[in-house]
Amino acid sequence: MGLPSPRVALVLAAILASCGKREIRGSPGDADAQDDPGIDVAEAVDPGDPEMALDPDLPDTLAEPDTSEPDATDCSLAPDLETSHWILRVGGSGDEIPYDLAVKPDGSIAVVGHQYSLSESRPFMFTVDGLGNVADGKLIGGLAANSPVKVIALDDCGLLLAGTTTGSGAGGKDIWLAKLDERGAIVWQKTIGEAGDEDLPVVIQTAGGGYFMTATIQSLSFGQDLWLVKLDPDASIAWQERLGNIYEEYPAAAAEGPDGTLYALSRLPSEWPVQYDAGILSLDPGGGIRWQKAIGDATDDGLSAMVVDGTEIICSGQYSRDLNAWIVKLDASSGDLVWNKAYVVGDGRGSASDVIGRGDGGCYVCGSHDIGTTSINYQQWLASIDPDGTIAWQVFIGRDQEQTAYHLGLHVDGLLVVGKEVSSSSDIWMARLGLDGTFSGECPLVSPATVAAIDLPATLRDTGYVLQPTAAIVQETDAIVLTDVDVPGELLCP
Repeated sequence: MGLPSPRVALVLAAILASCGKREIRGSPGDADAQDDPGIDVAEAVDPGDPEMALDPDLPDTLAEPDTSEPDATDCSLAPDLETSHWILRVGGSGDEIPYDLAVKPDGSIAVVGHQYSLSESRPFMFTVDGLGNVADGKLIGGLAANSPVKVIALDDCGLLLAGTTTGSGAGGKDIWLAKLDERGAIVWQKTIGEAGDEDLPVVIQTAGGGYFMTATIQSLSFGQDLWLVKLDPDASIAWQERLGNIYEEYPAAAAEGPDGTLYALSRLPSEWPVQYDAGILSLDPGGGIRWQKAIGDATDDGLSAMVVDGTEIICSGQYSRDLNAWIVKLDASSGDLVWNKAYVVGDGRGSASDVIGRGDGGCYVCGSHDIGTTSINYQQWLASIDPDGTIAWQVFIGRDQEQTAYHLGLHVDGLLVVGKEVSSSSDIWMARLGLDGTFSGECPLVSPATVAAIDLPATLRDTGYVLQPTAAIVQETDAIVLTDVDVPGELLCP
């Protein structure tokens, strides 16, 4: 349809000018508008009015309408976002275990996990605000049995969920990815896989808006290989490779450097009988290997989390010789070892399950330590580690039960820890403390920690893996559905 004539434009302008006297109600498709005449054009505009005479200087056409795209959803941090320090227990009569944690740019917190009962296992998710209030519980129906679920926060305030499904795809068990909008509705969901089984996905969003995923894929010889996949923003495959030998490789974490370099952390077999070391792989943006390393000793060692902080990589996990918390720092450009330390409490066991960068070469780390003197008593451990590996501050979070920490998040002016508490059943246990480890107000569940850092011998070695092509395909699916569910939460502090 063409643009309106100048006279029609003047009539429309007069109608709009009269809106201060008379309201325009409804729209042609609005049932309520059928009984409301709104503005009468003849009443609003008098054709005999000399002021309505056609201006000879008026152009024959009007300016082109504004067809630009509307502004994207505002995903900035709300200026009035309320936060506090709290400890939260989430769970009902069954067992609940958290799998992952994500902090969205607007400050909301997403948690995914599993609900277990005698009859079934149900993946679910919920949100938590800055004051510890639980909302938006959803069951994730249609995933494979006991499928771990990962969640990452996207730049547009949406979420990406990752799990596995046997209900659709290329065959066997396939990776399932779903993008959710800022309201939690599914935008798209897709499967990625070959005819065999794929499992244990780890996904990050990359700087260009796409994704980098590591997972397991059925081996060409025996067991499973490490699978590396670069995805475009719509989850189409940009490139994919496999890495493996006659044994089995497992994914652990992924990260992206400021220059676009991709890093994959994994568990790699070291010798027979099979013992596992931590493997760290550096890839260029196109998927070529820049360097590959493994670190460990004659026991079964594992690093489970990784962050790139400036020019260095910091990894955390468990050093299995003495079952202690383990943190390793590497040079990001070469893979050379910077330092290698264990963090111990007496003869007790411990782990460092997650790590995030401080931005100055140091890191925040969470994990668990056995502080019991006569019986096992694990408590959550939260610490700030300086660039040289020394402990800047540290606290224990827990009570006379078993509390373990799995994931760590940076939230506005505080730190989030999520794990579980085990007593008669297992519940999700979350805490929000200050960036200096303090808890405002009284809380007997937070206490000073006594973990000590010790140097470990350097056992870094080069590995000689060769990447091989894979032929997994992406398919759209609607096999997974989200349904509302009540998620009970109880604030324990304050």
